[in-house]
Amino acid sequence: MAEIKVGDRVMLKSGGPVMTVNEINDNDVSCQWFEGSNIKGATFVKEVLKKYSSTVSGSGYSNFS
Repeated sequence: MAEIKVGDRVMLKSGGPVMTVNEINDNDVSCQWFEGSNIKGATFVKEVLKKYSSTVSGSGYSNFS
């Protein structure tokens, strides 16, 4: 898996909103996202996150790395 860095867009492996990484401390990754016009935030362990890519493949589906 590609290394997650501050500024990356990520998503929980189990699904949910696309989030932006704003801080990394050891294995803890702090993320922020919007719910409507409200900003939300939480901290997750790296293992539950995957990098998000908004590029669309030839099949028309978004790709995740």
